[in-house]
Amino acid sequence: MKISDLINNRAFKIYFYNGTNSIINNIVCSDLHSYALNKLNNNDIWITVIAHMNTLAVAKLKNIACIILADGIKPPQDILKAAQEHKITIFLSQYPVYETAITVNNIMNDKSVREGE
Repeated sequence: MKISDLINNRAFKIYFYNGTNSIINNIVCSDLHSYALNKLNNNDIWITVIAHMNTLAVAKLKNIACIILADGIKPPQDILKAAQEHKITIFLSQYPVYETAITVNNIMNDKSVREGE
């Protein structure tokens, strides 16, 4: 799966796209930065509800493909500016973390996927 597969799925809204079309390796779901720092690897997707500068710092440090903010979280403007500055792709999902992860997993496995309502 590539980032473009998320872009083409209406379940996700683009908050900021850095222009790369990375191949996704894995999904990590966590709201604990320390856990995410330990588990995330290059080109992973991080699904969280924490829209904070430290989230972006972990994403940049681990060189992940993107962050998906779940559960309808709307990040503040400073997060957008930082995402642009550090070129970190962020998607928004209206669904809870679990449902967001299932949707991403289904896209990865090319199964029936939620296309948004």
